[in-house]
Amino acid sequence: MLIYEENKDEKIRKELEKALLTYEKPSKYFGMLREKNELDEYFSEIKALINVIQSPIHHPEGNVTVA
Repeated sequence: MLIYEENKDEKIRKELEKALLTYEKPSKYFGMLREKNELDEYFSEIKALINVIQSPIHHPEGNVTVA
């Protein structure tokens, strides 16, 4: 791994940590990455959840990625 890639990975890790620990709605962070077309690059597992329907009994909001 190149030094640049290590620095980029560390930056993403710090941004994720900040979002999870300080944002009222951490989903906003993932929404921002989605808008910038960077979600697949860093969090492909979360991108795969877009438009996945949940049981309306337990999750009336429906879609997994509703922010």
